[in-house]
Amino acid sequence: MAIVRSNPIVEGLSGRLGKSLVFKMLRGKIILASRPSPTKTQSEQQRANRNKFRDASIWAKSVLSDPLKKEYYQLKAKKLKLPNAYTAAIADYMRTPQVREMERRSGKVEYKISKKDFHVKKVEIKVRDVNGESGKSE
Repeated sequence: MAIVRSNPIVEGLSGRLGKSLVFKMLRGKIILASRPSPTKTQSEQQRANRNKFRDASIWAKSVLSDPLKKEYYQLKAKKLKLPNAYTAAIADYMRTPQVREMERRSGKVEYKISKKDFHVKKVEIKVRDVNGESGKSE
């Protein structure tokens, strides 16, 4: 691993050089290192996370084609100090809504649901018993 010190030629440089070297920024310093070998196997959790992120990316691109939604995510990006509307939309997709309260009123169950930093428009709730059997969907 080589550390590059105040060299204007490589300042801000990152990425692959040839087949075996990479420039990267590490703790404010530019590092020239051997290219890491890719992992050969993925765990089930890694595969699930990558699939969820892929779905989030597809969803964000489709949502941002609507000018009103794009404006909403641009405002959220600014408020949350995110780089752009696309990143805000990804964050929205990746965050899971949380049921904060459940209350039974007049034979009907009411839920208070929230998602950190974003509005919740619609939620589908499936109730399961201790054996994992599906109950009624509300």
